[in-house]
Amino acid sequence: MSRTKKAIAIIFAFLIVGTLAFIWGNSMATKEKSAEVSSSVYEEVEPVLDTVLGEGTVDEFSFRKLAHFSEFFVLGLEIELLILTLNGLNIKRFLLSLPFGLAVGVIDEIIQIFSERGAAVKDVFIDFSGFLLAFIIFAVAFLIGRGKEKKTKKS
Repeated sequence: MSRTKKAIAIIFAFLIVGTLAFIWGNSMATKEKSAEVSSSVYEEVEPVLDTVLGEGTVDEFSFRKLAHFSEFFVLGLEIELLILTLNGLNIKRFLLSLPFGLAVGVIDEIIQIFSERGAAVKDVFIDFSGFLLAFIIFAVAFLIGRGKEKKTKKS
């Protein structure tokens, strides 16, 4: 593996660790602290959401769920990019990321039990859906890349 690929892989690994720390760190917050942080972020973002999507379209509860989805989408992108850097377009390697994404969501909810916020299976589904969207994007890219590769070989 080239030095450039190693450097890129290290960068993605650090990004993944940072994203996990962000996700799990937020889950360690008390219910009150989490609500306070979410409310302050929502207040900052609400005018933009109202302008783009229409006033009152996204309430604070939906915003929190969208934030979870987005965090896991970013994590999924980072992991798929790391796999791509290390292995190229390899669908089997991409498939191996799925249990990891699910496990991160489950661990996230377990952490919330210990921070006395409670856990919800629906939140695991929301989290994993974000991760899954990143996977689907890479799976589609794999299929497109494979189709172009076959066309090139036939020519």
